[in-house]
Amino acid sequence: MYKLQNFHHYLNEARFRVSPIQIELKDKYEKEIQALTLIDSGKAIEINMIRIHNSFRGQGIATEILQRICDYADDFKKILHLTPTAEFGSNKKGLTEFYKRFGFVMNAGKNKVSRFKDTMIRFPE
Repeated sequence: MYKLQNFHHYLNEARFRVSPIQIELKDKYEKEIQALTLIDSGKAIEINMIRIHNSFRGQGIATEILQRICDYADDFKKILHLTPTAEFGSNKKGLTEFYKRFGFVMNAGKNKVSRFKDTMIRFPE
């Protein structure tokens, strides 16, 4: 509990804020979302976690949520960045392909933005 309180304190510091899109999505998908953490630094949003409750998986909810996040980022000209992980039971390769369908590219080579340590990035359209 202490770590969770510290994390929320960290998010509430002046440098970061909970994005309005996170609030919108948590309200709309209250029953379906197990965890949703977006960190808005002003010009970019880190997608830290999207988890759907097991009973709602496979219904396209994560797709709807990610599409709405992308639309929001495009509307406000924000870069999205994330790092897919198998840490919570997902398939890292499958997640990488999932994010590519939304315009994410590897944060490397000509697409490298060094201020982001995440492995994938999406520029606003």
